[in-house]
Amino acid sequence: MSAGVDCVVPLNRDARLYGRKITLAWQKSVEGILEAGNLLVDAKATLPHGEFERMVRKSCPFKIRTAQTLMQIAQNKVLANTQHAALLPASWTTLAELAKLEPRELSHALGNNWVKPEMTRDDVGDLRRRVRKGLGQRVREPRRDVQVRPRPFAMRLREALDPELLDWLSSVEATAADAIAERVAKLLLELREEMTDG
Repeated sequence: MSAGVDCVVPLNRDARLYGRKITLAWQKSVEGILEAGNLLVDAKATLPHGEFERMVRKSCPFKIRTAQTLMQIAQNKVLANTQHAALLPASWTTLAELAKLEPRELSHALGNNWVKPEMTRDDVGDLRRRVRKGLGQRVREPRRDVQVRPRPFAMRLREALDPELLDWLSSVEATAADAIAERVAKLLLELREEMTDG
């Protein structure tokens, strides 16, 4: 369906209803995330061809990639087991990372109480290594000798700047932008010192 038609043709009643239900469900809890995923699966199966993506674009508070991720979470038999709901984090991004584990690995982690509600997405990598060790699988350890270089100050400053200034900075040569960012940093330090002295 073309973008022009998408703006003119209203969603059908079913698509609007699915959109409302999904929006209400998806952020409230683990159960809500699973409910939103199941509603998305139902909507995809029920709505006419092309209407599902339109429904997500027009009626849901997220993009199609998030909708696909929520469906993958809901279709994961281990995560969808209601007995595990109290152990799972109420974050769809963390649940998405957990859904990437093999069912046997996820069941092992849940059985050992290694999955906790306060887990974050970043914790899943450590969990994966722990589970694979526990199952006697080969584990690839993260390299400890690699140092993460901090992002240059100019890059951090660009991210914090007003979009108009950011556009201007992107048109300036990189070395000039770095020089400007360094000068701004010095000025900010001087200002901070003046404020603490006065």
